[in-house]
Amino acid sequence: MKKTTKKDFEKRFGEEVTELLVLTKEGISGAQVYKDYLCPSLEFIASVDLKTGILSHEKGHLEWLVKDVEDREDWGFDFKQFEIYHIKARKNIPITLQPYMDKDINNCYMVVEVLDLDSTDERLEKIRKKVAKPVVIEESGVGVFELNREMSSFEGDVDWLGSPCKVFLETDRVDGKTAKKSLAVLKELYLKVQEWDERFRRYAAESLTDEVNEWQQEDGGEDMIPVTEADFAAGLGISELVITPDGDITIFYKGDHMLWEHTVEVDANISDGISDAMFTG
Repeated sequence: MKKTTKKDFEKRFGEEVTELLVLTKEGISGAQVYKDYLCPSLEFIASVDLKTGILSHEKGHLEWLVKDVEDREDWGFDFKQFEIYHIKARKNIPITLQPYMDKDINNCYMVVEVLDLDSTDERLEKIRKKVAKPVVIEESGVGVFELNREMSSFEGDVDWLGSPCKVFLETDRVDGKTAKKSLAVLKELYLKVQEWDERFRRYAAESLTDEVNEWQQEDGGEDMIPVTEADFAAGLGISELVITPDGDITIFYKGDHMLWEHTVEVDANISDGISDAMFTG
C-alpha cells in the first residue's frame, strides 16, 4: 500500500486505538474507489466500548483499505450481517455536518484488527435477537414482503399481468419496520395495473425508440428494418418495481433482442404521472 494513500486515508481518524464489540447491520457487498485502492465499508447497529463497558445504540460505520488488484480474493475482513465482532479501531476526527448529512458520519471507525470472533455481550445479543427476527407484510391479493434491513425496504414478488415482478417497498423511515405509505401506493397502482403498464410501455416507446433505431443504423447500416414504437413496447418484459413513501415509482423492464437486451427504467409518481424514461443497462 502506498504510504501517501495510507497517510491520506488515516488523516481522517484519531491516533488512539479503541477496542470495541460491534453488532453489524450488514455484510460486505462492495467498496468505493479510494485513489488506486478500494475502501470497503459497512454499517453497524450498536457497539460496546470495552474500556468503559458502555453500550452505545448509535449506529455507525466501519471502513478500511484494500489493494485494488486483479487477483484480490477478499475484502480484507470477512464481516457478516448480524454478527458481533471484537475489533481494534480508530475513530474518525469529527467534521462539521451539513444539514443534509446524517449524524452517524461522525461515528465512523477505521478497522485496525479483528480479534476474538467468539466475544459477545448480553446487551448486544438481545439487540441481535430483535433485529434478526423476520418482519413480514402480507397483503391479500397482492403479495408477501419481508423487511431487508440493509436496504430499509420490504421485498417480495407480485404477479404483474401474468409475469413475476420483484417489488421493493421503501420503509416509512430509515431503519423503520413499516412501509404503510409505500404499500398504499402499490395497492393503488395494482388496482389499475393494466392501465399503468400500458402507460409505462407507451411512454418508454415514445421516448426511446428513435435511440434504438440510431443504434441499429450504426451497427448494421440503413438496411436494418426500423423498430416501431409498437415493437418497442411489445419487447419489454417486467423486471422490478421500486416504490417510495412519497409516491415515487421506478419500474424496470428488460428489453428483448430488438432492444439489445437493455434495461429500461421508467420514473413516475402515483399522483403526478410519468416523468422520465431511460436505458440503464
